[in-house]
Amino acid sequence: MAEAQALLQGLELVWARGYRDVVVEVDCAELIQSLDDEDRRSFLPILSDIRHMKVIGWRISLERVRRECNAQADYLAKLGARSPGVDYSFLDKPPLEVETLFMRDSLLAYTKIYYQVILFDKLYVQMTNMLFFIFSLCLVASNTSNRVDGMRHTLKTDLELERQLKLINKTPIKIIHTKSGQIIDCIDIRNQPAFDHPLLQNHKLQRKPSFKSITGKNIINNSISKPEFGLGKNHCPTGTIPIRRTTKDDLIRGKSVVDYHDMRPSSLDVHHAQVVQKPISGISYHGVRGTNSIYNPRVNKNQSSLSHMWVQNGSEDDMNAISVGWQVSPYLYGDDRTYLFTFWTSSHNSKKTGCYNVLCQGFIQIDKEVYIGGVIDRTSVYGGPQFEMTVSLSQDNITKNWWVIINDKNIGYFPAVLFSNLNSASLLGWGGKTTTPHGTPSPPMGSGQFPDDNFSHACYFKHISYQDESSEHYTPSDFMIRTFTDKPNCFGAKYYGDQEGEDKHSLIFGGPGGECGN
Repeated sequence: MAEAQALLQGLELVWARGYRDVVVEVDCAELIQSLDDEDRRSFLPILSDIRHMKVIGWRISLERVRRECNAQADYLAKLGARSPGVDYSFLDKPPLEVETLFMRDSLLAYTKIYYQVILFDKLYVQMTNMLFFIFSLCLVASNTSNRVDGMRHTLKTDLELERQLKLINKTPIKIIHTKSGQIIDCIDIRNQPAFDHPLLQNHKLQRKPSFKSITGKNIINNSISKPEFGLGKNHCPTGTIPIRRTTKDDLIRGKSVVDYHDMRPSSLDVHHAQVVQKPISGISYHGVRGTNSIYNPRVNKNQSSLSHMWVQNGSEDDMNAISVGWQVSPYLYGDDRTYLFTFWTSSHNSKKTGCYNVLCQGFIQIDKEVYIGGVIDRTSVYGGPQFEMTVSLSQDNITKNWWVIINDKNIGYFPAVLFSNLNSASLLGWGGKTTTPHGTPSPPMGSGQFPDDNFSHACYFKHISYQDESSEHYTPSDFMIRTFTDKPNCFGAKYYGDQEGEDKHSLIFGGPGGECGN
């Protein structure tokens, strides 16, 4: 029936346009009765499709009105029927005839005046606080298969995003509004999003690593300050963990920038300045550590700049990697502040998985105060106060899980089962990376200054070390290290290895960026 087709297509359209509070008024009693009739729903699949649309996670009310109450829909349906070849049209305001009908109804105390946008042939009127549907018995079906297919593709994508949001945004036990403007949900530690991952259905929660973390040392003791991130005293209750609330926009942005980190997207220019620990025969890498100064480089909307340490194994087609550090990425986070971040990627049966922070299931949060994806409020100043954090990415030699430890806090871990080829790492490193749209100037990296032997000028990692299979930490000798900068005219990196003094086994890196070339 034409009414059922119009109702389904109208629901699909407004869902795709983002409306979630909808009233549908129909003057066809038979249609409403059919939706409640199981036998008819099996006989007409379109009725089952409508029923499904009603329960997908929005507020929708389907109401019957008398035909004489539906004069506006009747007029618009006839207007649509007189427009051959037009699937549907948007009107900035109601036609004069419809305004007259609304005015008549209001004068008769018959209905309230609704206004703003009218869609005919699949008809709706957008209200000030809700969406008001008008459907008519005399809608004329038209050949709209291509447009409907496009809407259904959009709907499918939208439904998948809604499904993922429900998995990520669990029912909170407590809600915290941070001074940086984030909404943090305190979730039962056993009900956090990671456990919805298919590979973690029977995962046993590990509340602390089986190894003991080591305490870091500061190089410039008289000018070092701790950065402000995490919830502080206003942390989540015992037995719960903080998860930054995710929006649909966060998911969309997160999916589109995964390739920024990974590896070689053709639409971006990616630049590195880093110190890499080379594969050494007889040594397997099971962790990486260092104390990183934190900056807030100036970055445009579609650019990013970060400082990180990472572990990596496998070829380009079978890449398994974890990265931890700080990042400025307006596209990913919605602003130009500095954020604590993680990134992971793996390949299972040639299918690549992974994401930033907790935009997908994977990372298991343990700490109730410091959370991944949080704002770092205070950052270093060139030649002035330095704010730093000591970060370890260490594999538990019993469970094989990869733990993220920041300033001696066990923040959480990446379960070993997530990775197809990361029982140990063949490569690890420290340094910076920038991304910018192809052919555009690169943003700064680190402090925006080239290394000049002054640790208060350029971004640094101090007292770097690697972890072997015994869980012991060792400083890398000069022969184990390779310094790499892809654009020396824009960035630099320098390693201070086997030497005397406080700077040994440390590196400084960064630069102003600019016109770096491809």
